[in-house]
Amino acid sequence: SRLLRRFHDREFFAVHFFEEQLQKLHGVETISHLERVLTHGLVIGGTTFRYFGSSASQLRGHAAMFVAAADTSAVDRLRAEIVLEGSSFDSVAKYSARVGLYLTADTPTIDINPRDTWCADDLRAGDGSLLTDGAGKLAFDSAALVASALGLDSVPSAFQFR
Repeated sequence: SRLLRRFHDREFFAVHFFEEQLQKLHGVETISHLERVLTHGLVIGGTTFRYFGSSASQLRGHAAMFVAAADTSAVDRLRAEIVLEGSSFDSVAKYSARVGLYLTADTPTIDINPRDTWCADDLRAGDGSLLTDGAGKLAFDSAALVASALGLDSVPSAFQFR
């Protein structure tokens, strides 16, 4: 994932939550334990690991990514490095989904020099809702390089970047 490539010097690990015998989670006692782990973290070998986030597929699979951090403010600072203006999100779900994008499996293809990029304002509908939400443009030559790196025979008209 992009998270592990970007923060290769940090200690992360994925946790899968199951009952004994690999059954799905259930019961008040189990849910209370899960809440404690997500709120206070896990201590392994004297190091505290705190909840960082979950991708959509990790959530479906009852999994989460944890990071070694002394306190929750350290985790907040790390999240702030990947989600700019986190306070602008109007719901926890949207913010969590954005963090989760860094945890999804992906295939790196080409490196784009930041000098060759620019930020454009998002487009909004008449009611103010976001239409583009981070969508961008890619030069055809760069798109051809991506297609080649993915082993495609033709250049797609759209890509999903994360």
